[in-house]
Amino acid sequence: MQQKNDKPKNYTHAFTILNMVWQLLGLFLAPILFTFLFIQYFTNSFLNMYQWLLWLHLPVIMIHECEEYIFPGGFKNFANTKTILAPRVLKEDTPASEPYIFFINPVLIWSWAIIGAVYYTLPWIGFSLIIFQFLINNTQHTIVFQLKNKGYNPGLFTTMFVLLPYCTFVIWYVISQKALTVSDWVLSIIVSVGIILTLLSITLTRNKHADADSG
Repeated sequence: MQQKNDKPKNYTHAFTILNMVWQLLGLFLAPILFTFLFIQYFTNSFLNMYQWLLWLHLPVIMIHECEEYIFPGGFKNFANTKTILAPRVLKEDTPASEPYIFFINPVLIWSWAIIGAVYYTLPWIGFSLIIFQFLINNTQHTIVFQLKNKGYNPGLFTTMFVLLPYCTFVIWYVISQKALTVSDWVLSIIVSVGIILTLLSITLTRNKHADADSG
């Protein structure tokens, strides 16, 4: 019986370590990536402007995640206990558990940003992440999270002063340069909204199970 109880704890502990690794890796890599990209910008860059902007998205994401999880950190506890996304019966690992945090950040978001930058000739891939950021991070930190706890939340400053200006500039660039076709816009919206609805469904399901277990 003791071994069965230990399995979930060991599983969670493994992801706690993995999360610590990618969060510190992001803190280390972000300034290096920023430096490299701006060297490319001010020299004879082999990147076109749209691809450069998509690569810039990766360190921007890393900086935002550093505020959420390292300096000052505390996003997991905040999301699970002080927002409208929290379940009725509060639990420290619902909806944001260690595995869920790992899946959303380095697995989904980092991969999405890298694939979008590599395959920039399919501009809807990278741009769909920009739309995702607008509808999720930018909206959550500045509006949704304020509904229950007005004021600072982990990730708010980088949302307001880094992520939101970045996304706004990319959208302006895409519109002004006509970098996307109508089909690119449609695909970007479909992909971003589809992923948002999937994540929302997972969150609500986790909350429902948490409430049922406690009820």
